[in-house]
Amino acid sequence: MVASAYAEDAPSSGITSRLWLSGQANIITQYHPSFRATYSGPNSFASSGETQTSRVLTLYSGFRLTDSTDLLFDLEATNGADLSRSRGLAGFTNLDLAGIPNSQPYVARALLHHVFGLGSESVEAGRGPL
Repeated sequence: MVASAYAEDAPSSGITSRLWLSGQANIITQYHPSFRATYSGPNSFASSGETQTSRVLTLYSGFRLTDSTDLLFDLEATNGADLSRSRGLAGFTNLDLAGIPNSQPYVARALLHHVFGLGSESVEAGRGPL
């Protein structure tokens, strides 16, 4: 789900034409039933049935400094658990939790985006999250 504060009919001047705010929530629930395992060790996928849920919340923001320069800044918070503590099955079954889950917000991205014109022609492009 993506919610956006950007509007096609936003005024062409003022703060609202220069600011981008949107958010995304990823909630993943995984389950596996019990299964027979001829071998189980500390790093094996658990053979007992289990259910786990993870959550990733992201706030996307952007601010247009000039017609060719934007400042982009994203905050994220993650929490939850992966099946079998991410052990076995040759790695992660839920890549949203590939890092260490942390319910405290952290800076996911911060960048300065500048377009260098290589010619005298220009093309007007709509602004959006991509």
